[in-house]
This record gives sequence, structure tokens and C-alpha cells, in this order.
Amino acid sequence: MSHPRRPLLTPPTRWTPPKHVPLASRSKRAGPPPILILILALVAAGGGWWLFSGPTENRRAGPGNVVEIVEFTGVEPPQEKASILPAVAEALQPLAPGREPTVARLESNGSADMLRTAEPGDLESVPEETPEAEISDRLETEPALILTGTDATATPEIARDRELLEATAEEGSWDEYRAFIERSLLPVVAPLPEVRTGSRFDSLWNEPAFYQAFLRQQVLARFPASVVNTTEKSGEFLRWFLGSNEPMEELLLTLHPDDDPAKVLGFLANAHYVSSEFARKYINLTIACAVVFDRPLRIQADDGPGRYLGERVVNGMDRFHWYVDRSENKKLAVPVDRSSARDLVWVVSAPVPEIELDWALAEMRMRRQNWGSAYGMVEYLMERAVNGLNPYQEYSFSEILKEGGICGDQAYFCVNTARAQGIPAISLSGETDLGPHAWAAVKTEPDEWDSTIGRIGGVADGGGYHPQTGGRISEQEVWLWNDRGQKSQTTRLGTFRLLWLADFIEPHGEKPLAAESIRVANSIGRAFPESWLRLHGLLVAKTREGGEGSEKELVPEWVDFVSGMRSQFRDNPRMGSLASEAELEFILPHLPEDEARRILASARRKIDRMTGEQKDLVADAIKAEADLIASGGSADALEKIGQLYSRGMRSYGENVTAFKRMAEDYFGLVRDDPAAATKAARDIESAFLRVVETGSKNWFRANTEVSIYKMICTYHREAGDETRAEKLERRYTRLLESAERGALR
Repeated sequence: MSHPRRPLLTPPTRWTPPKHVPLASRSKRAGPPPILILILALVAAGGGWWLFSGPTENRRAGPGNVVEIVEFTGVEPPQEKASILPAVAEALQPLAPGREPTVARLESNGSADMLRTAEPGDLESVPEETPEAEISDRLETEPALILTGTDATATPEIARDRELLEATAEEGSWDEYRAFIERSLLPVVAPLPEVRTGSRFDSLWNEPAFYQAFLRQQVLARFPASVVNTTEKSGEFLRWFLGSNEPMEELLLTLHPDDDPAKVLGFLANAHYVSSEFARKYINLTIACAVVFDRPLRIQADDGPGRYLGERVVNGMDRFHWYVDRSENKKLAVPVDRSSARDLVWVVSAPVPEIELDWALAEMRMRRQNWGSAYGMVEYLMERAVNGLNPYQEYSFSEILKEGGICGDQAYFCVNTARAQGIPAISLSGETDLGPHAWAAVKTEPDEWDSTIGRIGGVADGGGYHPQTGGRISEQEVWLWNDRGQKSQTTRLGTFRLLWLADFIEPHGEKPLAAESIRVANSIGRAFPESWLRLHGLLVAKTREGGEGSEKELVPEWVDFVSGMRSQFRDNPRMGSLASEAELEFILPHLPEDEARRILASARRKIDRMTGEQKDLVADAIKAEADLIASGGSADALEKIGQLYSRGMRSYGENVTAFKRMAEDYFGLVRDDPAAATKAARDIESAFLRVVETGSKNWFRANTEVSIYKMICTYHREAGDETRAEKLERRYTRLLESAERGALR
């Protein structure tokens, strides 16, 4: 039986420098090369020999062939190799049955080459490689990591930890690794002893090995293997990332449930692969870009043929490198390596091409503290407000500055030129007593947001677009960022790692400990709505699990929750709106209607005192009381609702947003009853003429009042009073025409 011959020579891919004398020195030797004599003798004797297959490579031949081990060093292949190959090839034949292959070794010691013939027993000195168990199998039986005490920081344990992480990154067994980490963490958490002072969780954060393992578990819980292993270069990135606490903390503090984990990790891994140096130095910028560009960020442009309107979507990686380059060259007012990822979300999200950012760097020369003045640099263009004039070809910064614009253009210019400089900024908008309006919030100090830039009075419910979530952020949340507790990184981290800990231990059967962790988080992080939301969820679960009879028993706990949250956010009541929801669902249903209405009326008066312009919150309180009356089913329910809203519109209706909200709610509750609907339309009109309508020729105020006129006309028609609707239409048409003439003079 013949056997296939293996290649005699595989060209080496890399030669190492000589260890002794250069091979070139062999040219000085006289006579035939000793190596050739030895090989010829070996061939003549019918023995085995060593074949060349590449530098430093050991292989065992198949049955009937020679075994080859080639070892040599030099700056180039030995010159003698070419001369011996024909002889070797000619003599290479299958061995007779029962014969042992002969082993030879080509050795280069710098002065001579020699082929050493080995005995058959030498074959045993070339052991078969025993494949190492896959890391996924090892992790199931590997002893848990030591995460506390001096042994946790000992060199052997650190080396084992590193080796397991390296092997996991190589193989991609991230789910198994996370399970292994959890198996190591749980024995440390579960038996936490009670302490006399402070929190018993404090000891955990003082154990560096435990804390790093905990952060790893939290990161991997958000990026399961199904995500990691479909993302190119993720293993290389995680190998570094999971060994660094601060980047892990920053990512966990920045991630939102609405983020796309695959796209976020893909961006992080790709940025690290392209330039690990900059991805690490600017890790907060990398994280911000990852969470913003996991969804398309469309370039904002007015209708027109503009030169960059073909660029409809911002490229996230281009945006990342743009900020890295400008920061490295010290062109930014605020270098991006000094800001948190949460702040940088409001920097990288400028909906403009990079050419516009470059314009802002070249043309806008102002200090960070004074950037709000950029809003007023754009002259107000009344024709654009009244007639919808579009003076732009490109909707570029330079055109807006040259042609002017309305409040939306002013905010756009101010906010996005600030972002070009590395300054976090947000465009806000909302309804005022003069109609819709846009203004800006800019972080003019390292720890202070100014949300009054271009703002006018009467705003009830302002807000802006959140580029990370794709949803809305309220103006009041921006105000909250100036809270002392919110500005403290220590408080923030202390609050959220307790919430993360609850997330970790609750699924493992440690519900009481998880509940305690949430309560401690709320006690130290009362300025964070997230801690109140988690406490609310804890009480909801406790109420549901206790059954119908326990709901009343838990009312005192709900009362404490409501009073505590309202007290915390008394100066920012919109952030405490969860308290009102809890009161309606878990407290008032267990009280008599009269007592419940007294509580709601008292809460409404407190809200009125605290809300200032946010009278829509008062409208919400009135709606809650009206719903309570309607649910009672009394014969005079519709009459009580009418009385409630008539008083409410006269008391709080000066705020346009609040008036509209109350009018909509009132008519919506009674529209199915013809008599009550007719009365409601008339009540709404009467309250409007008394507390809202001014007849002003100010174009903005006139438009605001006309919008309410139109709403009332709709209610009259729905109630069957067409005559009244037509009369009001003639009235508001004259009002609007007069205001328009005055605006364009």
C-alpha cells in the first residue's frame, strides 16, 4: 500500500536572528559539507530522516512514513538545504511492514550542520499534545474565584482570574463566564452580617476583587453571549474593558433600557479595533457615541436644495473621530476627555454634518460661560413666524446668522454651535401663554446647567428630544441635574450600584436582601427619581403578593412613600408625579369618597403653591378628583364634575396649557350626555372669556387665543349648537386678521 508523500519543504514565514555565528561563516569551510555526507550515508542505509516543513515546527508522520522534526535558526535558510533535497526525495519510499521509522534532526550550531540519527525509542520523546479542555467546560467545574480577604489579591488568584478572562475572550464563552462570576459572587453576598451603624453593603465595595467581578457581571448581563459573539472584535474589546472599573461604571451609569445592546457593543468594539489608544483615552466619548448612534441620527435641515442635504444621517464613527481629532489639537472650548458620557450624549448628537461643526469652531469665539448669547445673535424674523417664509438655501449656521430666524432657529443655532465646541446643550420647547416657543439649555459651567436661555414666561410643560432614547426629556429633569445630590459622582455611584446589586441578587432567591438594597439606595439617593421608581416597584410587588386583604394593611407604607416623594421634590413637583399616581391607585380606593376628595383637594392646593407655571399638574389633580366622582356612580356625578371644572377653570385657567387641559378633560367626561355636553361647552366658553381672552393684537397672543376659540367651536358643534360655533368663528377671524396686519408693519 502506498502512502502519500508530504511536502519536503514549506517555506518559512519568518526567520529569527542567529543565536550563534551567522550561517554565512560556513562558506569559509573547505571540502564537502559534513551534513551532506551524513545524509547520503543515512539514505544508503535505508534509515528514516528528518524532513523540512518550516521553522520550529514538530510533526509526527503517518504510518509507514518518516517522522520529521526540523529545528534550525538563521537569518536565511541554510544553503545546504537545496543540495540535499533531491537525495532525500529520491530515497523517500514507504517503509517495509514492521519497520520502525528512523528519526533525524538537522541542527545548526553556527559552525556546522549535522544530522543526528535517533533510535526508535526516541519517538516517545515527541509526546502527543493533549488538547486543553474548552473554557466553557472548565468554567462549570472551576473553583469559584476568591473575592474577599488577602487571598483575593494574591498573585496566584490574580493570575487565575486573568487567565480565565483571556481564555473566555479567545473562545467567546461569555454566558458561561458570567454564570461562573455569579457563582463566585453569591457566597459573598448572601451571608452579609448585620451591622450596628451604616449599611452592611458597605463592606462589599471595599473588596476590590469582589467589586470588579460584580461590575463584570453587570456588564455581561447587559451584553449576553448572543450579542457578544455576533459582534466582530468584541472579545478583544471586552478583554480590556472588563479589567477596568471606571469604564465599566461609566457604561452602566449611561446605558438605558431602550439602547440596542448589539449596536452599542458593536460601536465600542469597532472603535477599539480601529484605534485602541484613542478608544481608551476617550472612553466616555466612545460610550456616548455608542448609545447615541445605535439609532439613526438624522441631519436637520430646512426644505431646500442645500449642498449637504444629501447627507441625511450622521455617521457615528466619523463623529467620534471628529471630536478626537479636534480635542487632540486643542480646538474645543471643552475637551471631550473631561466630560462624562452622560454629558457627551448632549454633545455628539448635533444633527448637522461635520462641515457645520468646523464652521462653528472657526467662526464662534466665545467663552463657555457666555455661550447663551449665541441665541440672541440670530435676529428674529417676523415674516418667518407669520407667513412661514423660508429664506434659506442650505439651512447652515452661516445662513441662519445672516438671514435671521424664529425661536426654533435661534435655539438650533445656539445649541449646536455649543455642541461643536464640546459644550453639552439641549433644545427645549413648549407652550407658553404666547403660544409655542423654543429656547435652549446649555451647561455653561462644569457642574451647572442654564435652562433659561431664550426662555419666556408661562411655560407649563417644556421638554426636548432625547437623542439616546429617541423619546422626550422634560425641562424639569434638566433642572434636577443641578441638584446637589445629582452632581455628586459619589452619591450617584453609591445609589446605582445598590440598585444593580438588587437586580443581581433578587433572581437568585434573595428577595429580602434585594428589597433592603433598594431601600438603602433610596435613602442615600433621594434626589434620583430612579431610586423612587424602584421603591415604588418594590411596594407594588409587595401589595400584589399579599393578596386583596393586605392592600389596606399596606396603606401606611404607601402614605409614607407619597409624602416622602412629594417632600423631596417639593420645588420640582413634576419629578414627583409618581407620588400622585401611587396615591390614586393604592391609597384613595380604600377611603370613603368624601375623605378621598378632601385629600385630593388638599394635594391640589399644595401643587398649586409649588408648581409655579406648571399648572397642567393642577389640571391633572382636578382630573383625578373628577375620575373619583365618576367612579362613584352617584346620580349627581355629572353635576359635581361640572361644578369642579367650572371652579377649576376660573381659578387656574390663566395658564393657557392648564386651561386647555381642563377643557379637554371636562368635555371628554360628559360628552356622552347631551345636556351635560351642552352645559360643558358653555361653561368652557364662559371661563375662557372671563380669564383667558384678552383681544390682544399681539400676533402671538392672538394666535394662542384663536386656538382655544377653535376648540370651543368644536365642542359647541358636537353638542349640537352650530349657531354659537359660527358666531365664535367670525369673532376669532377678525381678531386674527387684525393681529397679522399689526405684526407685519
